[in-house]
Amino acid sequence: MSTNDNCNASLSGSSPPPHQEPLEFKFKCSFSGTVSDVMKRRGWTHTTDASDWNIFWCDMNQARELFSSYSKALQDHQRVGHFRNVQELSRKNMLVRNLQKFKYKLLRSYGRTEANKMNFLPLTYILPVG
Repeated sequence: MSTNDNCNASLSGSSPPPHQEPLEFKFKCSFSGTVSDVMKRRGWTHTTDASDWNIFWCDMNQARELFSSYSKALQDHQRVGHFRNVQELSRKNMLVRNLQKFKYKLLRSYGRTEANKMNFLPLTYILPVG
């Protein structure tokens, strides 16, 4: 079984019928690095085409642009690898802020013993621009 067969089988849950050629799986990715490398290793084809893709892995601004246009509805076979407020987890300072909020809620709801279990939080900061 080729890499493409493995990709298609894992996406659909079964192998394509023997008489049917496996579909080419196309992804659009605005990032270089791990996400793009993993998709390429699976045998998927990278594309820069505006509409000919199955998965679009994008940043927040690109997702907003994609969904702001009603004329650009996603086709049934298309998925976008993004979720709302991704910066809440992907930016270290926001992640720490949210974990600190959680620690405070633990303190108020369950007491100091439970809140102290969150003492693993790292210190973080944002460097000024300029």
